[in-house]
Amino acid sequence: MPFNKNIYLIGYRCTGKTTTGRELAAMSDFLFLDIDKEIRTQMSMSIASIVENHGWEKFREIEKQILFKTDKLNSHIIATGGGIITLDENVRFMKKNGIVIWLKAPVNIIIRRMMKDPETSGLRPSLTGRTIEDETFSVLNRRIPIYMNACDFEFDTSELSPRKTAENIKRKIHIL
Repeated sequence: MPFNKNIYLIGYRCTGKTTTGRELAAMSDFLFLDIDKEIRTQMSMSIASIVENHGWEKFREIEKQILFKTDKLNSHIIATGGGIITLDENVRFMKKNGIVIWLKAPVNIIIRRMMKDPETSGLRPSLTGRTIEDETFSVLNRRIPIYMNACDFEFDTSELSPRKTAENIKRKIHIL
């Protein structure tokens, strides 16, 4: 019987959820969905604008609504936002409706990727108002235990291309 649940990719900013998710979908019969992109489409504005105009609480509510609509989907690779795991109900939902994969990287690599990413300011607004370095260390330290408890599998993306990471995921979970 074919696997028809969803695969949820979780992890901090710039760990490769979107790029790896696209690669994984391309090498399988699964479709790809990026929750952050869905939020931007639904609201017709950037995430930074949503947060600036409506606040993080409203953003998290929209994010949760879109996540919960994925219960009607089957065989999708779903890239989530880095903070989706901050609500327990989101974690319970993902675990019930699919496999949860944590993409991770050391903080210095995440910071380097964020500094190189020209869209960081628009797609990744500050969570704390602190420098990228201070914020990343602080937020990641709080979230690592949550990611660990939320995931079924974890993959370090620090030394691998998104394609290689996707190949490793495919090999590990034997369902694609």
